[in-house]
Amino acid sequence: MIPLEAKGLLGLIRDTGRKLGERLKNFEKGDFSTRVSYHYDGRSNSGGLEWAYRVSQYEFSGGFSLAESNETSEVIIDGFQSVSIENGSNWARPTARPIELRKVADISEDVTKFLVEEFGESTSKRGNGCPLYKTKLPEKYRDTIEARA
Repeated sequence: MIPLEAKGLLGLIRDTGRKLGERLKNFEKGDFSTRVSYHYDGRSNSGGLEWAYRVSQYEFSGGFSLAESNETSEVIIDGFQSVSIENGSNWARPTARPIELRKVADISEDVTKFLVEEFGESTSKRGNGCPLYKTKLPEKYRDTIEARA
């Protein structure tokens, strides 16, 4: 749990994760559940959000990373466009029904729409085709250096 008073990139990750989690609840039905988790590395001032879609014994997941430049307060969001499947307690080869695959594809597309709504159109792409989004760290998350001096 990220504290409510967190500033900087950590605060942005917290609020973005909360919004994404609420949005993904639209995909929950019956046996299907979603979750959003985060990670943060204070040394590199970077982190990420991972979304997951649980179906009986399997879990599909995807995510994106966020990194802030200490000099410019620019945040770069790297939207990964792949989805992994974990087989949980079933040691057989992971398989999925077509309905599950369609649902995961819908979620992945919705996460991309979410990134565009939150951070604008992607500014470029990595060599592997993953979109990059750039934005300034919103004022409400900035920890003013002048206040600490």
